[in-house]
Amino acid sequence: MNIGVVGPYPPPYGGVSISIKQCSEVWTSKGHEVHLINFTTYKGTRMVKKVFIHDVAKKDIAGRKVFSAISSLMRHNFKHAYPFLAHDYSLRERMGSLLMIRKVGDICKKYGIKILHSHHLSGLRSAVTCACSKDLDKPFVVSGYGEAWRFRNNERMLNLMKRIADSATHLTATSEHCKNGMVRFLGVPPEKVSVIYAGVDTKRYNPEVDGVWLKKKYGIGDEKVLLFVGHLHPRKGPHYAIRAMPLVFREVRDVKLLVVGPDYWGYKTEFENLASQLGASDKVFFTGEVDEKDLPAHYALANILVFPSTTLVECMGMTLKQAMAAGIPVVGAKIGGVPEAIVDRKTGYLVRPNDEVDLAEKIVKLLKDEKLRRKMSLKGRERALKLFRKETMAEKLLNLYERVIELRRA
Repeated sequence: MNIGVVGPYPPPYGGVSISIKQCSEVWTSKGHEVHLINFTTYKGTRMVKKVFIHDVAKKDIAGRKVFSAISSLMRHNFKHAYPFLAHDYSLRERMGSLLMIRKVGDICKKYGIKILHSHHLSGLRSAVTCACSKDLDKPFVVSGYGEAWRFRNNERMLNLMKRIADSATHLTATSEHCKNGMVRFLGVPPEKVSVIYAGVDTKRYNPEVDGVWLKKKYGIGDEKVLLFVGHLHPRKGPHYAIRAMPLVFREVRDVKLLVVGPDYWGYKTEFENLASQLGASDKVFFTGEVDEKDLPAHYALANILVFPSTTLVECMGMTLKQAMAAGIPVVGAKIGGVPEAIVDRKTGYLVRPNDEVDLAEKIVKLLKDEKLRRKMSLKGRERALKLFRKETMAEKLLNLYERVIELRRA
Protein backbone atom coordinates (compact mmCIF):
# COMPACT_ATOMS: atom_id res chain seq x y z
CA MET A 1 0.00 0.00 0.00
CA ASN A 2 1.21 3.51 -0.82
CA ILE A 3 0.47 5.63 2.26
CA GLY A 4 0.50 9.43 2.37
CA VAL A 5 1.11 10.93 5.82
CA VAL A 6 0.88 14.69 6.28
CA GLY A 7 2.61 15.83 9.44
CA PRO A 8 5.95 16.60 11.11
CA TYR A 9 8.98 14.35 10.80
CA PRO A 10 11.73 14.59 13.42
CA PRO A 11 13.73 16.47 14.34
CA PRO A 12 12.40 18.13 16.42
CA TYR A 13 11.21 15.19 18.47
CA GLY A 14 7.66 15.50 19.79
CA GLY A 15 4.96 12.94 20.43
CA VAL A 16 3.41 13.28 16.97
CA SER A 17 6.66 13.27 14.99
CA ILE A 18 7.93 10.27 16.96
CA SER A 19 4.70 8.36 16.26
CA ILE A 20 4.91 9.16 12.55
CA LYS A 21 8.55 8.07 12.38
CA GLN A 22 7.90 4.82 14.25
CA CYS A 23 4.86 3.86 12.17
CA SER A 24 6.71 4.64 8.95
CA GLU A 25 9.58 2.37 9.95
CA VAL A 26 7.22 -0.51 10.79
CA TRP A 27 5.22 -0.10 7.56
CA THR A 28 8.27 0.04 5.29
CA SER A 29 9.65 -3.09 7.00
CA LYS A 30 6.47 -4.85 5.88
CA GLY A 31 6.86 -3.74 2.27
CA HIS A 32 4.55 -0.70 2.24
CA GLU A 33 5.58 2.56 0.60
CA VAL A 34 5.35 5.59 2.88
CA HIS A 35 5.30 9.21 1.73
CA LEU A 36 5.63 11.82 4.46
CA ILE A 37 4.50 15.27 3.33
CA ASN A 38 6.09 17.81 5.62
CA PHE A 39 5.08 21.49 5.59
CA THR A 40 8.38 23.15 6.37
CA THR A 41 10.92 25.64 5.01
CA TYR A 42 12.83 23.08 2.94
CA LYS A 43 12.00 21.91 -0.57
CA GLY A 44 12.28 18.74 -2.57
CA THR A 45 12.07 15.01 -1.94
CA ARG A 46 14.55 12.97 0.09
CA MET A 47 14.71 9.41 1.38
CA VAL A 48 15.17 8.67 5.09
CA LYS A 49 15.28 4.99 6.11
CA LYS A 50 13.15 3.94 3.10
CA VAL A 51 10.59 6.69 3.79
CA PHE A 52 9.96 9.34 1.12
CA ILE A 53 10.05 12.79 2.73
CA HIS A 54 8.43 15.49 0.59
CA ASP A 55 9.22 18.94 1.97
CA VAL A 56 6.58 21.46 0.90
CA ALA A 57 7.84 24.96 1.71
CA LYS A 58 5.04 27.17 3.03
CA LYS A 59 6.99 30.43 2.91
CA ASP A 60 8.22 30.01 -0.66
CA ILE A 61 4.83 28.96 -1.99
CA ALA A 62 2.95 31.76 -0.21
CA GLY A 63 5.53 34.28 -1.36
CA ARG A 64 5.18 33.69 -5.11
CA LYS A 65 4.28 36.59 -7.33
CA VAL A 66 0.53 37.14 -7.40
CA PHE A 67 0.05 36.88 -11.17
CA SER A 68 2.16 33.74 -11.36
CA ALA A 69 0.15 32.17 -8.55
CA ILE A 70 -3.21 33.08 -10.08
CA SER A 71 -2.12 31.72 -13.45
CA SER A 72 -1.06 28.48 -11.85
CA LEU A 73 -4.27 28.14 -9.86
CA MET A 74 -6.54 28.78 -12.83
CA ARG A 75 -5.32 25.55 -14.44
CA HIS A 76 -6.66 23.47 -11.56
CA ASN A 77 -10.06 22.73 -10.05
CA PHE A 78 -10.20 23.71 -6.38
CA LYS A 79 -13.97 23.67 -5.89
CA HIS A 80 -13.61 21.72 -2.63
CA ALA A 81 -11.02 23.99 -1.06
CA TYR A 82 -13.10 27.12 -0.49
CA PRO A 83 -15.13 25.90 2.54
CA PHE A 84 -11.91 25.20 4.43
CA LEU A 85 -10.01 28.35 3.56
CA ALA A 86 -12.55 31.11 2.90
CA HIS A 87 -13.24 32.43 6.39
CA ASP A 88 -10.28 31.31 8.46
CA TYR A 89 -7.19 32.58 6.68
CA SER A 90 -5.87 35.76 5.08
CA LEU A 91 -5.78 36.14 1.29
CA ARG A 92 -2.04 35.49 1.30
CA GLU A 93 -2.50 32.32 3.36
CA ARG A 94 -5.32 31.17 1.09
CA MET A 95 -3.21 31.66 -2.03
CA GLY A 96 -0.33 29.73 -0.49
CA SER A 97 -2.70 27.03 0.77
CA LEU A 98 -4.26 26.51 -2.65
CA LEU A 99 -0.81 26.08 -4.14
CA MET A 100 0.01 23.62 -1.37
CA ILE A 101 -3.14 21.64 -2.23
CA ARG A 102 -1.90 21.47 -5.80
CA LYS A 103 1.55 20.34 -4.64
CA VAL A 104 0.13 17.63 -2.35
CA GLY A 105 -2.10 16.52 -5.22
CA ASP A 106 0.87 16.28 -7.58
CA ILE A 107 2.70 14.07 -5.07
CA CYS A 108 -0.36 11.81 -4.68
CA LYS A 109 -0.70 11.38 -8.45
CA LYS A 110 3.00 10.83 -9.11
CA TYR A 111 3.45 8.15 -6.45
CA GLY A 112 0.02 6.49 -6.57
CA ILE A 113 -0.88 7.28 -2.97
CA LYS A 114 -4.00 5.36 -1.91
CA ILE A 115 -4.88 7.10 1.36
CA LEU A 116 -4.04 10.38 3.10
CA HIS A 117 -3.57 10.68 6.86
CA SER A 118 -3.14 14.13 8.39
CA HIS A 119 -2.16 14.93 11.97
CA HIS A 120 -3.74 17.68 14.13
CA LEU A 121 -7.33 18.67 13.47
CA SER A 122 -6.71 22.37 14.01
CA GLY A 123 -3.68 22.72 11.75
CA LEU A 124 -3.50 24.22 8.28
CA ARG A 125 -2.05 20.90 7.09
CA SER A 126 -5.37 19.15 7.81
CA ALA A 127 -7.40 21.81 5.99
CA VAL A 128 -5.10 21.49 2.98
CA THR A 129 -5.09 17.66 3.09
CA CYS A 130 -8.85 17.49 3.47
CA ALA A 131 -9.44 19.73 0.44
CA CYS A 132 -6.86 17.76 -1.56
CA SER A 133 -8.47 14.42 -0.68
CA LYS A 134 -11.83 15.67 -1.93
CA ASP A 135 -10.35 16.98 -5.17
CA LEU A 136 -8.66 13.62 -5.80
CA ASP A 137 -11.45 11.52 -4.29
CA LYS A 138 -9.02 9.87 -1.89
CA PRO A 139 -9.95 8.47 1.55
CA PHE A 140 -8.80 10.83 4.28
CA VAL A 141 -8.00 10.01 7.92
CA VAL A 142 -7.23 12.74 10.45
CA SER A 143 -5.81 12.36 13.96
CA GLY A 144 -6.76 14.61 16.86
CA TYR A 145 -4.53 15.36 19.84
CA GLY A 146 -6.69 17.31 22.25
CA GLU A 147 -7.51 20.24 19.97
CA ALA A 148 -11.23 19.88 20.66
CA TRP A 149 -10.53 20.43 24.36
CA ARG A 150 -8.03 23.20 23.70
CA PHE A 151 -10.35 25.23 21.46
CA ARG A 152 -13.66 24.30 23.11
CA ASN A 153 -14.42 28.00 23.68
CA ASN A 154 -13.11 29.24 20.33
CA GLU A 155 -16.01 29.24 17.87
CA ARG A 156 -13.87 30.02 14.82
CA MET A 157 -11.51 27.10 15.41
CA LEU A 158 -14.37 24.76 16.33
CA ASN A 159 -16.11 25.57 13.04
CA LEU A 160 -12.95 24.82 11.05
CA MET A 161 -12.38 21.54 12.89
CA LYS A 162 -16.02 20.56 12.43
CA ARG A 163 -15.72 21.04 8.67
CA ILE A 164 -12.58 18.92 8.55
CA ALA A 165 -14.06 16.22 10.81
CA ASP A 166 -17.29 16.10 8.79
CA SER A 167 -15.34 15.67 5.55
CA ALA A 168 -12.89 13.08 6.88
CA THR A 169 -13.50 9.44 6.05
CA HIS A 170 -12.47 8.51 9.59
CA LEU A 171 -10.76 10.01 12.62
CA THR A 172 -8.36 8.67 15.22
CA ALA A 173 -7.76 9.77 18.80
CA THR A 174 -4.85 8.93 21.09
CA SER A 175 -7.10 8.31 24.11
CA GLU A 176 -10.75 7.92 25.08
CA HIS A 177 -10.52 11.38 26.63
CA CYS A 178 -9.38 12.80 23.31
CA LYS A 179 -12.21 10.99 21.51
CA ASN A 180 -14.76 12.33 24.02
CA GLY A 181 -13.66 15.86 23.17
CA MET A 182 -14.26 15.27 19.46
CA VAL A 183 -17.70 13.82 20.11
CA ARG A 184 -18.69 16.49 22.64
CA PHE A 185 -17.39 19.67 20.98
CA LEU A 186 -17.29 18.77 17.29
CA GLY A 187 -20.37 16.59 17.12
CA VAL A 188 -18.47 13.67 15.58
CA PRO A 189 -20.39 10.36 15.75
CA PRO A 190 -18.57 8.03 18.20
CA GLU A 191 -18.39 5.26 15.60
CA LYS A 192 -16.41 7.58 13.30
CA VAL A 193 -13.50 7.83 15.78
CA SER A 194 -11.08 5.02 16.57
CA VAL A 195 -8.90 5.22 19.68
CA ILE A 196 -5.37 4.12 18.82
CA TYR A 197 -2.78 4.66 21.53
CA ALA A 198 0.50 6.18 20.42
CA GLY A 199 3.20 3.57 20.85
CA VAL A 200 6.81 3.58 21.98
CA ASP A 201 9.87 1.59 20.99
CA THR A 202 9.92 -0.92 23.85
CA LYS A 203 13.28 -2.27 22.68
CA ARG A 204 14.98 1.11 23.09
CA TYR A 205 13.07 1.96 26.26
CA ASN A 206 13.67 -0.99 28.56
CA PRO A 207 14.87 -1.64 32.13
CA GLU A 208 18.29 -2.88 30.96
CA VAL A 209 19.47 0.49 29.59
CA ASP A 210 22.48 1.98 31.37
CA GLY A 211 22.08 5.54 32.64
CA VAL A 212 24.94 5.63 35.14
CA TRP A 213 27.19 7.57 32.74
CA LEU A 214 24.86 10.58 33.13
CA LYS A 215 25.59 10.91 36.85
CA LYS A 216 28.92 12.64 36.26
CA LYS A 217 27.39 14.94 33.66
CA TYR A 218 24.72 16.17 36.06
CA GLY A 219 26.72 16.01 39.29
CA ILE A 220 24.64 13.23 40.81
CA GLY A 221 26.08 10.97 43.46
CA ASP A 222 24.00 8.56 45.52
CA GLU A 223 20.86 10.71 45.41
CA LYS A 224 17.52 9.40 44.24
CA VAL A 225 16.45 11.00 40.95
CA LEU A 226 13.04 12.40 40.05
CA LEU A 227 12.59 12.97 36.33
CA PHE A 228 10.40 15.44 34.47
CA VAL A 229 10.40 15.18 30.66
CA GLY A 230 8.48 17.68 28.54
CA HIS A 231 8.26 21.19 27.19
CA LEU A 232 8.93 23.87 29.80
CA HIS A 233 5.39 25.21 29.76
CA PRO A 234 2.90 25.70 32.64
CA ARG A 235 0.42 23.31 31.04
CA LYS A 236 2.96 20.50 31.54
CA GLY A 237 3.23 21.44 35.23
CA PRO A 238 7.00 21.56 35.90
CA HIS A 239 6.35 24.31 38.47
CA TYR A 240 4.31 21.86 40.56
CA ALA A 241 7.19 19.40 40.51
CA ILE A 242 9.50 22.21 41.69
CA ARG A 243 7.06 23.30 44.41
CA ALA A 244 6.86 19.74 45.64
CA MET A 245 10.63 19.52 46.21
CA PRO A 246 10.83 21.32 49.61
CA LEU A 247 8.04 19.05 50.86
CA VAL A 248 9.93 15.99 49.63
CA PHE A 249 13.17 17.21 51.30
CA ARG A 250 11.50 17.09 54.73
CA GLU A 251 11.23 13.32 54.38
CA VAL A 252 13.97 12.37 51.93
CA ARG A 253 17.10 14.54 51.83
CA ASP A 254 19.15 12.83 49.13
CA VAL A 255 17.02 13.50 46.06
CA LYS A 256 17.33 15.60 42.91
CA LEU A 257 14.85 16.69 40.26
CA LEU A 258 16.05 16.48 36.67
CA VAL A 259 14.01 18.70 34.34
CA VAL A 260 14.49 17.56 30.74
CA GLY A 261 12.98 19.46 27.84
CA PRO A 262 13.18 22.43 25.48
CA ASP A 263 12.31 26.00 26.44
CA TYR A 264 10.36 27.04 23.34
CA TRP A 265 8.16 29.55 25.19
CA GLY A 266 10.77 31.17 27.42
CA TYR A 267 9.55 29.93 30.82
CA LYS A 268 12.85 28.46 31.96
CA THR A 269 13.98 31.60 33.82
CA GLU A 270 10.65 31.75 35.65
CA PHE A 271 10.99 28.13 36.76
CA GLU A 272 14.62 28.63 37.77
CA ASN A 273 13.60 31.64 39.86
CA LEU A 274 10.89 29.56 41.52
CA ALA A 275 13.44 26.91 42.49
CA SER A 276 15.70 29.64 43.91
CA GLN A 277 12.87 31.21 45.93
CA LEU A 278 12.09 27.82 47.43
CA GLY A 279 15.73 27.19 48.31
CA ALA A 280 15.85 24.24 45.93
CA SER A 281 18.27 25.50 43.27
CA ASP A 282 20.90 22.93 44.19
CA LYS A 283 18.32 20.14 43.98
CA VAL A 284 16.73 21.06 40.62
CA PHE A 285 18.77 20.67 37.43
CA PHE A 286 17.55 21.93 34.04
CA THR A 287 19.18 19.89 31.27
CA GLY A 288 17.60 21.69 28.32
CA GLU A 289 16.65 19.64 25.27
CA VAL A 290 18.63 16.41 25.14
CA ASP A 291 19.52 14.34 22.10
CA GLU A 292 16.71 11.87 21.45
CA LYS A 293 19.15 8.96 21.30
CA ASP A 294 20.14 9.72 24.92
CA LEU A 295 16.60 9.91 26.27
CA PRO A 296 16.36 6.20 27.27
CA ALA A 297 19.46 6.68 29.46
CA HIS A 298 17.72 9.54 31.31
CA TYR A 299 14.84 7.24 32.20
CA ALA A 300 17.34 4.59 33.28
CA LEU A 301 18.95 7.14 35.61
CA ALA A 302 15.63 8.00 37.28
CA ASN A 303 13.77 6.37 40.15
CA ILE A 304 10.43 8.07 39.44
CA LEU A 305 8.90 10.02 36.56
CA VAL A 306 6.72 12.97 37.61
CA PHE A 307 3.97 14.04 35.22
CA PRO A 308 2.07 16.94 36.89
CA SER A 309 0.08 18.10 33.82
CA THR A 310 -2.42 20.88 34.46
CA THR A 311 -4.64 20.77 31.37
CA LEU A 312 -7.54 18.86 29.86
CA VAL A 313 -5.70 19.13 26.54
CA GLU A 314 -3.42 16.35 27.82
CA CYS A 315 -4.63 13.33 25.89
CA MET A 316 -1.89 10.95 27.01
CA GLY A 317 1.73 12.05 27.16
CA MET A 318 4.36 10.04 25.30
CA THR A 319 6.67 10.32 28.32
CA LEU A 320 4.25 8.30 30.46
CA LYS A 321 4.56 5.35 28.11
CA GLN A 322 8.30 5.74 27.65
CA ALA A 323 8.75 5.64 31.43
CA MET A 324 6.61 2.54 31.85
CA ALA A 325 8.46 0.79 29.03
CA ALA A 326 11.71 1.70 30.79
CA GLY A 327 10.40 0.21 34.03
CA ILE A 328 10.04 3.51 35.89
CA PRO A 329 7.01 4.12 38.18
CA VAL A 330 5.06 7.27 37.37
CA VAL A 331 3.36 9.86 39.57
CA GLY A 332 0.95 11.78 37.34
CA ALA A 333 -1.94 14.19 37.60
CA LYS A 334 -5.42 12.72 37.36
CA ILE A 335 -6.44 14.84 34.39
CA GLY A 336 -7.22 14.37 30.70
CA GLY A 337 -6.16 11.01 29.35
CA VAL A 338 -3.45 10.40 31.98
CA PRO A 339 -5.62 7.91 33.97
CA GLU A 340 -5.82 5.74 30.84
CA ALA A 341 -2.05 5.24 30.99
CA ILE A 342 -1.39 5.02 34.73
CA VAL A 343 -3.15 2.33 36.74
CA ASP A 344 -3.36 3.95 40.16
CA ARG A 345 -1.45 2.03 42.85
CA LYS A 346 -0.35 -0.55 40.25
CA THR A 347 1.98 1.18 37.77
CA GLY A 348 2.26 4.42 39.74
CA TYR A 349 0.09 6.99 41.46
CA LEU A 350 -2.56 9.41 40.26
CA VAL A 351 -2.61 12.70 42.18
CA ARG A 352 -4.89 15.70 42.29
CA PRO A 353 -4.06 18.21 39.52
CA ASN A 354 -2.37 21.47 40.60
CA ASP A 355 -1.60 20.05 44.03
CA GLU A 356 2.07 19.91 45.01
CA VAL A 357 1.19 18.50 48.45
CA ASP A 358 -0.46 15.38 47.03
CA LEU A 359 2.33 15.09 44.48
CA ALA A 360 5.03 15.27 47.16
CA GLU A 361 3.21 12.77 49.37
CA LYS A 362 3.14 10.11 46.64
CA ILE A 363 6.74 10.80 45.64
CA VAL A 364 7.90 10.33 49.23
CA LYS A 365 5.90 7.13 49.56
CA LEU A 366 7.67 5.66 46.53
CA LEU A 367 11.12 6.93 47.45
CA LYS A 368 10.88 5.28 50.87
CA ASP A 369 9.71 1.92 49.54
CA GLU A 370 12.13 0.27 47.12
CA LYS A 371 10.08 -2.93 47.03
CA LEU A 372 6.99 -0.96 45.95
CA ARG A 373 9.01 0.83 43.25
CA ARG A 374 10.22 -2.49 41.85
CA LYS A 375 6.69 -3.89 41.87
CA MET A 376 5.28 -0.87 40.04
CA SER A 377 8.20 -0.96 37.59
CA LEU A 378 7.35 -4.53 36.59
CA LYS A 379 3.64 -3.76 36.24
CA GLY A 380 4.39 -0.66 34.18
CA ARG A 381 6.63 -2.58 31.81
CA GLU A 382 3.96 -5.27 31.40
CA ARG A 383 1.35 -2.62 30.60
CA ALA A 384 3.61 -0.92 28.06
CA LEU A 385 4.27 -4.22 26.28
CA LYS A 386 0.55 -5.00 26.22
CA LEU A 387 -0.85 -1.64 25.11
CA PHE A 388 1.83 0.80 24.02
CA ARG A 389 4.18 -0.91 21.58
CA LYS A 390 4.93 0.97 18.36
CA GLU A 391 4.19 -2.22 16.40
CA THR A 392 0.67 -2.36 17.88
CA MET A 393 0.01 1.26 16.90
CA ALA A 394 1.30 0.74 13.35
CA GLU A 395 -0.71 -2.46 12.86
CA LYS A 396 -3.96 -0.89 14.08
CA LEU A 397 -3.50 2.10 11.78
CA LEU A 398 -2.74 -0.15 8.83
CA ASN A 399 -5.87 -2.21 9.51
CA LEU A 400 -7.87 1.02 9.69
CA TYR A 401 -6.48 2.19 6.33
CA GLU A 402 -7.42 -1.11 4.71
CA ARG A 403 -10.97 -0.92 6.11
CA VAL A 404 -11.41 2.68 5.01
CA ILE A 405 -10.15 1.96 1.49
CA GLU A 406 -12.40 -1.11 1.21
CA LEU A 407 -15.45 0.82 2.39
CA ARG A 408 -14.69 3.53 -0.14
CA ARG A 409 -14.64 0.96 -2.91
CA ALA A 410 -17.96 -0.62 -1.85
